Formats: sequence, C-alpha cells, structure tokens
Amino acid sequence: MNHPPLEKWRLEKGLTYAQVAGMFGVHTATAHRWCVGLGVPRPGQVKALMKRSGLPLEAIRPPQAQRSAA
Repeated sequence: MNHPPLEKWRLEKGLTYAQVAGMFGVHTATAHRWCVGLGVPRPGQVKALMKRSGLPLEAIRPPQAQRSAA
C-alpha cells in the first residue's frame, strides 16, 4: 500500500494516532487527517513535525497545500 509520508512514518514508528496527537498537542482526529493526507498542519506546527519525524517540508505540507494556505 502506498501511504502518505507522515502515515508511513507513524506506521514505521508503531505509533497510534492518539500518540501522534499527544506529541503535537492536537486532537486525535487532527493527527489522523494529517497522517492520511486529508488535512495539513498549520505553519506553526510544521517545524515541530519536521523535527520529530525527520520529514522534509514537502512531505508534511505538499506544494498545493502551501499555496492554498497562503
């Protein structure tokens, strides 16, 4: 199965959506949306996600999401 980068990271680390949510201070549903690509984190949350996951900006906020958030 081809998972979005954040979901792949979550699965590789063996984390639940609740654990991801706790790491970043968001609701479990928000973490789920981020991981499966149905939502994107706010600009202020991106840096923490990049640091914790090791993923580049483009993996966390794809270019089309960056344009629509501007």
